Amino acid sequence: VAIVGSGRASVEEQFLLRELATQLKAVRVDLVARTGQGDGLLLSADRNPNVRGALVTGLISELPSSQLLALGDTIDAGKVKVILTHGEDLADVGLTEDQIAKVSIVYLGSHANLTSAVATVVVPGLTVFEKSGSFINQQFRLQRFAQAVPGPVGVLPDIASLSFLASLLEGNSARATSPQEVWSKLSTIVPALAGTTFQSIGDLGKQLDATAWENLPFIEGKSLKYTPKAPAVTV
Repeated sequence: VAIVGSGRASVEEQFLLRELATQLKAVRVDLVARTGQGDGLLLSADRNPNVRGALVTGLISELPSSQLLALGDTIDAGKVKVILTHGEDLADVGLTEDQIAKVSIVYLGSHANLTSAVATVVVPGLTVFEKSGSFINQQFRLQRFAQAVPGPVGVLPDIASLSFLASLLEGNSARATSPQEVWSKLSTIVPALAGTTFQSIGDLGKQLDATAWENLPFIEGKSLKYTPKAPAVTV
């Protein structure tokens, strides 16, 4: 099994995806990068809102690529039979039609695309406006966001669907349906988030210790409220 996560997913969703990756002994876990021209003020060159969340939760350990060519090589080598993708269209990230045809796909997302059309299993999801959760911004500030509009009738939050899959693999009935329930486990497993609850994040967010990741070559560059630390030089 390989897993393709999303930099647009919440901290809670990324944590549950990491738990699934561990339970499934995933041979690869990838995140899809999205970049564009930043303005040095409010528009970031990183178009994903939550790459920091994927790093902090341990879903990934290095910065993502826009093209998942290494995943394609792993498929061609016969090392991947199933891909679980969270909201990402595999046809847009460098996989060929032949490579996609070689695997069974489980797609969890809010919009139809080429991947959902060929997926073995499709699990409907919600847009960011239809659910609640948290992101970690460029400053490594943890911030909450709240559901703005109701989702389609009968569609569960992604948290509930991912938690349901995890509970099946664990052989228990403990399932989270809200960010608050995910945090009861998340805060005991992720060191940077220890002792935090969804409620304690507060309206102004919570600044995290970014020491473990501050030397990564983040793409954003300097902006209105963010100045990246220069990468360490080894001599």
